[in-house]
Amino acid sequence: MGKEIEEYLLAKFSKGLHPNRKVHFYENFVELKNLIEGKLKDSPNEGALQTLRDNLFYLNNALTECQMLSEKHFYQKVLPYNTIRSRLKKIKEELEGNSSIEAASRSTTSPQKNSESSSSNDKDDNRRSSGRLTTQVHGFDDEVVLLQESLIELRCHDPFNAIGIVGMGGVGKTTLVQVIFNNKEVKSSFLPRIWICLSRQSNEEDNTSIGIVKRMLIYLGVEMKTIKSISEKENALAGLLFNLYSQLVGKRYLIVLDDAWNTEDWYGNLGSKLEQNTKWEEKLAYGLPKGYGGTVIVTSRSEELAQKMVGEENLHHLLPRSDPETCWLIFRDSVGENIIKSNLSNEEENKKVKKEIQEKCSGLPLAARMMGQIMKEQLQGKSTTAEIQQKVANPFDLIPFGGVFADCIPPPSCFVPDPLLSAAACALPSSFP
Repeated sequence: MGKEIEEYLLAKFSKGLHPNRKVHFYENFVELKNLIEGKLKDSPNEGALQTLRDNLFYLNNALTECQMLSEKHFYQKVLPYNTIRSRLKKIKEELEGNSSIEAASRSTTSPQKNSESSSSNDKDDNRRSSGRLTTQVHGFDDEVVLLQESLIELRCHDPFNAIGIVGMGGVGKTTLVQVIFNNKEVKSSFLPRIWICLSRQSNEEDNTSIGIVKRMLIYLGVEMKTIKSISEKENALAGLLFNLYSQLVGKRYLIVLDDAWNTEDWYGNLGSKLEQNTKWEEKLAYGLPKGYGGTVIVTSRSEELAQKMVGEENLHHLLPRSDPETCWLIFRDSVGENIIKSNLSNEEENKKVKKEIQEKCSGLPLAARMMGQIMKEQLQGKSTTAEIQQKVANPFDLIPFGGVFADCIPPPSCFVPDPLLSAAACALPSSFP
C-alpha cells in the first residue's frame, strides 16, 4: 500500500493548520509537519513508516484537541496542554534524532524467530499508541486480577460483553485498562484488539461518529480507498458501520473506548443489535457483532454516561489508592531512583518526604507522577521552586510531564477541576533541596 495512509494523514494534518486560526502549539505543529514531510521524501521502509504513521495519528488528534481547548476555561486546559507539550517534544526529538525510526527500520530487517506468528500481533500493537504502557505500574494488582479473570471468563460464556471503568480524573482508569489490554492471556484470547480514545475527533469532520468508525476501519487494515469510497456516499455512516460489522463478524474482538464523554444516544447501549425497524447509522452498537464473544471496555469520568453505554451491572468503580505506598512508588519512579538517593542522605529524610508525598497526593496516581516530574526538573537544575510555582499558575508554560498518561488526552468537555489534584501539582515536598 506504500505511503498512502501516511500521506493521507499528513494531508489531513496540514489541512487543519490554518494560519488565520492559530491554536496553541501552532509553531510546534508546523515544525513537526515539515520534519515528517522530509522523512516521507526519504523513502522510509515499513518499520519507519509505522513510526511516522503513529506520530501522524497522534498529531491529528492533538491538533483537534487544541482547537477544542482554545474556547475552554483556564482550569480545563492545564492537564491537556501539559500532556500535549510533553508528547510533541518527544516526537520532535525522535524525528530529529532518528532514534525510533532507525530502531523501527532495524526491526524490519533483522531476522526473527517465529516472525510469521508474531507479525500480526506486533503490527496490531503498534497501531494503538494509547494502548501501550511506557512505565512500571503500581497499585492495581487486585483490580487487574479481578477484571482480567472476569474478562476471560465472560468471553467463554457470553455472546457479547461490555465493561465500564469509572472514576475521577487522575485515578488511573486508562492505566488499569492498559495493563489488561497488554496481558498475554488477553492477547491470545482476543483478536483483533482495538484502542480508540473517544475524546480524539477527526478534524475535517463535524460528525465525530464518522471519524471514530473510520479510525476503527483503518486499524483493522481496511484500504484507504475503500474507506474514502464509502465516505463519499450519501449515507456514509451507515456504510462505514456495515463495513465495520463485516470486518468483526465471527471474531472475538476486544475494543477499548477510552475517555468517553459524548452523551449522544449514538454511543448508548453497546449491547443492542440491529432490529427490523432500526437503521445502521443510529448506533455505534450496530457495527459491533454480537454472538461471538466480542468485548468492549469503556473508561469514563461520568458514571451516568458509562452506565448508559454498558449498563449499571457492568460498572467497575476505580477509587483513589488506599495503600499509602502506591503514590510513593509512583513518585519515586517519576523522579528517578538515582536522583532520590543522591538527594536524600539519610533514612529520616526519606521517611519525611515519603509521608509528605502520601498526604499530598490523596491516593491519585496522576498527582504523584506530576509531582515527581516537577521535582525532577527542580533537582536537575532546570527550574527553581519559584519558577515551577509560576509555571503551574500559567497553563501555557507548564513543565512537560511524561509517563503512562502522556498518550491519553483527558476529554476537555467533561473535565472538572479537582482541588486535590490541583493542590498536589503545586505542593512540592519541603524536605527536598
